Amino acid sequence: MKRLRTFAALWIGATAMVGAQAAPTDLPCLTTQEGQSLVQVALPDVLDAVGKTCATALPATATLRAGLPALIARYRANGDAAWIAAKPAIGKLGGEQLRDMNPDVLRPLISTIMGPLIAKDIKPGDCPRIDRITGLLAPLPVANTAALVVELFQLGTDRSKTRAPFSICPTHG
Repeated sequence: MKRLRTFAALWIGATAMVGAQAAPTDLPCLTTQEGQSLVQVALPDVLDAVGKTCATALPATATLRAGLPALIARYRANGDAAWIAAKPAIGKLGGEQLRDMNPDVLRPLISTIMGPLIAKDIKPGDCPRIDRITGLLAPLPVANTAALVVELFQLGTDRSKTRAPFSICPTHG
């Protein structure tokens, strides 16, 4: 269960680094594609949980209320393709226990845990800003949103004094 929490830090990392205090050499390294695939797989459930958390703090016309069903449906449509690329990252983050788990069991388990894990720390006062960010990202293609989240994670990790539970592998070129 602790490993699944570190997986959730991909989302939390863009705004507030909450993670394990591992030495840099102990951090799993994800490729950019693995990170983006994880974002694409988890985003529908995260948005759903955040929408539920913020429902009473936002007007009915807010993106996290009125626009959320269509946005979640669009993101879910990309989930199957992204899942194939995300499975190696799950193994890296979860170790042998998750790497060898049946993917038909693992995906719903991750989906069930991710959204509530991230949404639990959201305060009502955060909801207008989260809604604004969601509204700005909504028109982007899913792949662009996933790439942006990974870039923000990397930026937050580079500047944070708190250790993230994983890193994005450096690219050479």
